[in-house]
Amino acid sequence: MLIMEWNPALEVGIDEMDKDHRILFELLIRTQDASDAGDRGEAMAVLKELAGYTEWHFAREEALMERHGYEFAAEHREEHQRLARQVGHMMTDLDHGHIVPHDIATFLQRWLIGHIAGADRHVGEAIARSRQKAALR
Repeated sequence: MLIMEWNPALEVGIDEMDKDHRILFELLIRTQDASDAGDRGEAMAVLKELAGYTEWHFAREEALMERHGYEFAAEHREEHQRLARQVGHMMTDLDHGHIVPHDIATFLQRWLIGHIAGADRHVGEAIARSRQKAALR
């Protein structure tokens, strides 16, 4: 299955978040391409890069939520933490040969699309309102 490329319909209207999300999609596509080519070593390397970038992105997104007083920041952070735990379990399964990198990339893409379309869209709207209020002061 070909992983869907970034779609502007997924943009949340906050440049920092949208840029990060595009990079996450690029890393997912690279993971799948390496997996499909049978290059397990490259797929694993990109997955590690993806994990590091995701951790950095979550910290940045959480800082944005805090800075703008997003009322559901704790719940959103918990979604991030839950994903990190799931991916940790999947990486263990990968190490034991129970799944392949493509499986993780597919899971992450589905999760990311749902997360962006739901939780991140709400964050984007709240940050936009916060920035508008600040600009009026």
